[in-house]
Amino acid sequence: NKKKAIRDGALDDLMSGRTRLEGFSGDWEVKKLGEIVNVRRGKRVVRKQLSKTGKIPVFQNSVTPLGYFGGYNCPAHSVFIIAGGNAGDVGFSDINFWAADDCYFFETEKVNQKFLYYLLLLNNAYIHNQTRRTSIPRLSRDVLNKLLIHLPSLPEQQPIADTITALDDEITALEAEREKFIQIRDGAMND
Repeated sequence: NKKKAIRDGALDDLMSGRTRLEGFSGDWEVKKLGEIVNVRRGKRVVRKQLSKTGKIPVFQNSVTPLGYFGGYNCPAHSVFIIAGGNAGDVGFSDINFWAADDCYFFETEKVNQKFLYYLLLLNNAYIHNQTRRTSIPRLSRDVLNKLLIHLPSLPEQQPIADTITALDDEITALEAEREKFIQIRDGAMND
């Protein structure tokens, strides 16, 4: 929990520009997200086209794969955001994936995809507040296009994303170690 608090503080400080990494200076631009990315909507697949296992995950209305498909429409190392169902949830895939019709993805050469992932996480509360709450929550593409963001130069984006990713990796390792200790403790208590 302490490491997660450090990560959350670093996310806030680094993604807002309040704290700068060594070697970088200058003003960040303030832009609407739609000015620097093309927000694309995925393409529909039906359940009978999916399998329970495979290499290409399909993201539909959750950051957990709906199933697996034979092809992909988004390359590895891309960010996506759910448009319907768990609207506003942000995901990142290290492998090629299929974005279905309730999933937005982003085409851009002006923003590092991992940096964009953390940028959307930083603005996640706002994005969730902008979803239409009906029987099935929906996130409008317009909300994303109008989202105001602070944007450093492309060379600065990668080290910021790398720093936060390193913290995320450390948290994942600590959680795995914690789980191991719990299993050892439970085994010792049984013995």
